[in-house]
Amino acid sequence: MRKLIICVAMVSLFLSKSIAQQLVVTPDGLRSTADTNNAFVVIAVDGVSATNLYNRSLTFIHDTYKNPDKVIKGKLENESITFEPFVEAFPIVKNSWAKMSINTTYTVELRFKDGKARYKIYNMEMVNADAPIYKAVFSGGLLSGYPIYNTKGKLLRPDTKKDIEEHFAKEIATLTEFLQKKAATDNW
Repeated sequence: MRKLIICVAMVSLFLSKSIAQQLVVTPDGLRSTADTNNAFVVIAVDGVSATNLYNRSLTFIHDTYKNPDKVIKGKLENESITFEPFVEAFPIVKNSWAKMSINTTYTVELRFKDGKARYKIYNMEMVNADAPIYKAVFSGGLLSGYPIYNTKGKLLRPDTKKDIEEHFAKEIATLTEFLQKKAATDNW
């Protein structure tokens, strides 16, 4: 029982620290949980210049991806970085009784100002790994692939929605931790 209470307390602490830094799946795509009008989250890193956040983000990409030069699609020095990750078998889509493995490519845009980085996802393409003509989409009719929401906004695939939200929550938390931790270790 004590372990359960500690676990719940740790999850609550994690969620309270990162709730403003999450994306939610909507029929219109990914939106900020803090303001669903925004398709981005802001990562606060107090006391760090835009130039340092830019350099730390480049280091993060180089540390995270096997071929960072292929992943990075654009850079505007000290202002923004655009990169395109590929995630195999994410998310898993349930279609009747079958589970479909989806490969996902998306574009991340990081923009920098002193003390903060803006994290935005766009051009997210979720393609069936075995039958590339079938795609998962945020909203649509059944003939449009594997819609997460139908055309009236009703949630059809809650597990897929949850997978996507958890993936980006983890990705944002990892980037945030890296940027903040890097701030503490920069003065060697």
